[in-house]
Amino acid sequence: MRVDSIILSGFKSFRERTEVALGDLTILAGANSAGKSTLMQSLLLMKQTLEASYDPGPLLLSGPNIIFSSAEQLFWNAPGDQAKELTLGIRLNNDSEVRGYEVVLQRQKAATPPLRIVRAVTYNGDYRAEISPILSPEEYSRYENEFRAIAKMFFYQDDQYSVRINVGFERIFLRLEAMLGKAEHEITIYDSHFSKTHAALQNAILGLIHVPGLRGNPRRTYPVTAVEHNFPGLFPDYVASVIATWQRSNANEIKQLKEDLKELGLAWNVQARNLNDTEVEIRVTRLPRGIRSGAQDMVNIADVGFGLSQSLPVVVALLTARPGQLVYLEQPEIHLHPRAAYQLSRLLQRAVMRGVQVVIETHSELLLLGLQELVANGQFGDKKILLHWVQRDQRGASYLTSHELDEKGGFGDVPVDFGLVSLEAMHNYLSAAGG
Repeated sequence: MRVDSIILSGFKSFRERTEVALGDLTILAGANSAGKSTLMQSLLLMKQTLEASYDPGPLLLSGPNIIFSSAEQLFWNAPGDQAKELTLGIRLNNDSEVRGYEVVLQRQKAATPPLRIVRAVTYNGDYRAEISPILSPEEYSRYENEFRAIAKMFFYQDDQYSVRINVGFERIFLRLEAMLGKAEHEITIYDSHFSKTHAALQNAILGLIHVPGLRGNPRRTYPVTAVEHNFPGLFPDYVASVIATWQRSNANEIKQLKEDLKELGLAWNVQARNLNDTEVEIRVTRLPRGIRSGAQDMVNIADVGFGLSQSLPVVVALLTARPGQLVYLEQPEIHLHPRAAYQLSRLLQRAVMRGVQVVIETHSELLLLGLQELVANGQFGDKKILLHWVQRDQRGASYLTSHELDEKGGFGDVPVDFGLVSLEAMHNYLSAAGG
């Protein structure tokens, strides 16, 4: 199942409830500090919480994907207007059914953990259940009857057993469970609506590939990592080992990687070399095109321009993602020459057409124009391309203006100002140069 939308309310700069639709390709744009990153941080919080090696409670505040030092930093806060609750949610859709989960959290001052779940909603198709850690008498009675109906499958027509309803915690997820007791034994059963929905949501969240905007300086060596379907933490840590794995077992992927880097004008060859059991070196060509004896013209990635080390995680992530998997790219154009930023649209199109779901956060006019051109040329077929322009109102609260790109690549009345800024700068220069 694919991520259909994310939901947030009272979270950082989003004061009001906001449902953010995700398409096959979703473009997040807007001015600095408008709230673009906040939209995906809700999923990143869930990701690092589920991946934690210990139970941090409902949310792991400080982790590899996003860092908070205080629970207060998660809540909408303006002079005289502070949120007491925040809502985070995710909805999945596979064209035949919808599954989703929303959780409402409050601060716990001077308590561990610093957040507590006050209520949650799980929905699966037409089924919708809202629960809190402590059920009301009416809720308890309703769910007791539901579990008694389920229990008949275990005890048949024997009604001589007790039913005890409990609300269980699994990090950010609340679930219903029932202890069914008889003289000779006791069993625990779970509501299948909760278990199936939560399993699907966890698979989607844990499958998220995150390429952050801050990708660090190029390293002389990279750690040896496992290469599986999921990539806990930050994806750049896995790039060297992914390339090394492709060299051993996937000639098509390594060939496409080289073609993609050549298309961006960054390099024509790349190699990963295991130095020992813990370190991998990435070597690349100094020139973007092959020359005679060029096969020997390989250097450590730290000895070439910044653009290659910053773009390599983007290219590898788009190639390694499976159909249906979500890839989140923060500023994929960072450190790229304008022509390379424009060409990057072609790599995004190929990933989307393979069935990969992509979200990009960008400030690049040329990348957006490249995508619009591909849409207008029919290169995206019937794929859904969404643009969310993020702004702030006078109170500082973020809001969206959204549009699906039409068949000509247009985005309607979304107030994208990339082109206006370029025209204004050119006008100001010509006016100055003309005296």
